[in-house]
Amino acid sequence: MKNWKTWLSLCLITTGIYWLGGCQKGDLTLGDKIVPGNNLNIVLVDTFTVKTSTVAVLDTFVTSADSNVYVGRWRDVNTGAQDFTGYITPLFPSNSLADLIGEVTFDSLVFQMPFRYAYGDTLENVKLAIHQLNEVIESDVYYNNKSFAYNSKPILEKTIPPHRREWGNLRLRLPATLGQTLFDGFRNRTITDDDDIHEIIPGFALRMTTIRNLIVGLNTISDNAAIKLYYHENLVDSKAESLDIKLTGPHLSNIVSNYTGTPMAKLVLPSDYVNSTLTGNRSFIMTGGQLRTRLEFPYFDMIKGSDYFVGVNRAELVFTPIRSTTKDNAPPPSTLTLYQLNQNNEITNVVPTTPGGATAVSGSYAFVDGIEFRNNYTFALTAYMQQLMKGQVEAKPLLMNVATSTTLNFSRVALGNSFNDDYQVKLRLYFTTSK
Repeated sequence: MKNWKTWLSLCLITTGIYWLGGCQKGDLTLGDKIVPGNNLNIVLVDTFTVKTSTVAVLDTFVTSADSNVYVGRWRDVNTGAQDFTGYITPLFPSNSLADLIGEVTFDSLVFQMPFRYAYGDTLENVKLAIHQLNEVIESDVYYNNKSFAYNSKPILEKTIPPHRREWGNLRLRLPATLGQTLFDGFRNRTITDDDDIHEIIPGFALRMTTIRNLIVGLNTISDNAAIKLYYHENLVDSKAESLDIKLTGPHLSNIVSNYTGTPMAKLVLPSDYVNSTLTGNRSFIMTGGQLRTRLEFPYFDMIKGSDYFVGVNRAELVFTPIRSTTKDNAPPPSTLTLYQLNQNNEITNVVPTTPGGATAVSGSYAFVDGIEFRNNYTFALTAYMQQLMKGQVEAKPLLMNVATSTTLNFSRVALGNSFNDDYQVKLRLYFTTSK
């Protein structure tokens, strides 16, 4: 029965396209496209179903090599919650406070870090909490799943403006008691190295406590990343002085995803996937998170067995991100690449740009922000589809992955499937056909 149904479907597809191609003498119109040629040896089919779903990759990635630490939260009814916590370490500053003769007075202690990145809703202020760590971050390689224990009560929680016009240095006044302790330690030489300063401040954990879709990056390698200790000498003409306790020591970002209560809660085993029909006819990709898009071409084998279709002349896969403006401050990943998967959603090979090649097919994000906003990713699949047609490669699920980067640069994108009315994916196949 199954073979009979497959044969019937193949006959219907073949007969329909043959009728469109064989009964005309001029240009061929198919799928709202016009293919020129009097002999009608080439036809375009752009109505193939592309089955998409969302999977969770379990690979970890290094965050301690990034020049930024990331702080923020993201919430979505389909993809759950992502929380970003940044960890930073102070370093001992060379200073001459102990050598100053006469009375010297502590003034204030200010936390300062440069803004370098913001993704998402920057229209309203958010609350940032600074917690003191319970342990020191040693120099090492740290991944996105690493965290450090910290005091549950923040030493400071303040409202900050993440608007782009406010970009520069984040400056927050720390408790005066902490500043006085540091000042006294430098003056009486009880703080003389990193170990001494870590006895007082092992490090900081930075968290965003406002529930808003916003991720910010704070730079850890700039000279402006410091705890600034302000003081003055008790002289008539003295000026305010400052000592910079650099925050350029070991650092990392911890990223936690929680899919509870969402369709992604089904992603338990490596082989699991969530069909895009269960998430509003869209699949998801998230950098700085685990989510990726898996795709399949379930009916291509029906064409492959036809004598009418000689070969693939050209193939393009076009995805339309679900986005309506560039003013959302939430650009999709700049580049996506395609890989072949096994049944456990593990990458086995690239989708090659040339037959047998080792370079993966990639698609760059493109948009036209005119009267009508348009955007897409286009993947050239000619070589891969030619190999599929000839039976040189096995038809496997594919993974749409983010390009490898040395920085996190959080971004996400939702992609329409074959049933999405406004953001429909298209597999465009130009076939060479027999007369």
